[in-house]
Amino acid sequence: MPSSARRLRTWIVSGCIACASFGARDAAAAGVDPASATPAQKSEAQKRFDRGRELSAAQRFPEALVEFQASYEIVASPNTHFSIARTLGNLGQLGEAYVEFGKTLSEAQADAAKDKRYAQAAEAADAEQRDLRGKIAFLVVSVDHGQDATVKIGDREIDRLTLSSGVPVTPGTTNVVVSISGAEVARQVATVSAGDRKTIALDARPKPADPGAPLADTTIREQTTVTVNGSASGLRTAAYVAGSPSSARWRRARTTSCRMLATAGPVRPRRQTTSRPDDRGKPLRTSGSWRASSARRPEPCCSS
Repeated sequence: MPSSARRLRTWIVSGCIACASFGARDAAAAGVDPASATPAQKSEAQKRFDRGRELSAAQRFPEALVEFQASYEIVASPNTHFSIARTLGNLGQLGEAYVEFGKTLSEAQADAAKDKRYAQAAEAADAEQRDLRGKIAFLVVSVDHGQDATVKIGDREIDRLTLSSGVPVTPGTTNVVVSISGAEVARQVATVSAGDRKTIALDARPKPADPGAPLADTTIREQTTVTVNGSASGLRTAAYVAGSPSSARWRRARTTSCRMLATAGPVRPRRQTTSRPDDRGKPLRTSGSWRASSARRPEPCCSS
């Protein structure tokens, strides 16, 4: 067998395996087997199926998809599954349609052993899937350090067992997201064209803390002691209150302090009167002391 034909056959087999075990968003939950369905179930499923065909003929594909899915949830007929896959293709969801055609093929082949009518559905699904093969792309995804991680491609959650064989996707841009316990740990945007087979690698290890994040200021600053009325009072400096010297609050506090010192002018000593009389019997007025010791007066924090 020529190498090109062997390669094509390998791609076909891989695509069918991926479709058969695709754990993504199912088109609909399967109902009862057609062979075991009751007449009432068959009647209700047929009504929803006929309604879906009418909507599809009117090109109201989103509504038609709802009706086909409702019918399939009652009776899991391969014929209904085929209509679901075709409607997805009409909606432009080619990757999803490819997957559903593969599932339809497997179902129809299994049911054809009981009912020969489904052999025709199997042939039609196989032909439709082959037509789509050149219009879609495949993503091969590898995830390191994430045994319990879940992988989403677009809105679909993918079975981890199918990632290495290639996941069918619609051409264009799609997000590949890896999550652990509901928390996203890795993301990559993949852009693919029709016929592409692209491989991407993701690391599911939790991301380390940002080294550039600011750290808490634990510096212990000196405390200035000022004597007021004979008792020592502990007053914290403006820098202590404002925070680190590198912070904006500290710089604003320093500027404010400098302006206050520049505009207040010299501090004049307050005078106090003693009861000791002078030679004429009048009270003697003497110079009072600083309310605060000049030796403990804070120095200017800047030169300007």
